[in-house]
Amino acid sequence: MGITNVTIKEFKVQNFAGNGNQNAGIYAVGGNDNLLVEDVTLLNNVGGCGFYANGPY
Repeated sequence: MGITNVTIKEFKVQNFAGNGNQNAGIYAVGGNDNLLVEDVTLLNNVGGCGFYANGPY
């Protein structure tokens, strides 16, 4: 089961340090139907940790 009808707007993920997809600043795993990402800045993040989304199924 995933997430539906989500909007992420005017958001910044900056200087974030994680390890892999599960530590992403924005992590949307699963069925992500109607995921809208608008005016989002990913800046100076390390370790593959800015934004991760997959789906829909």
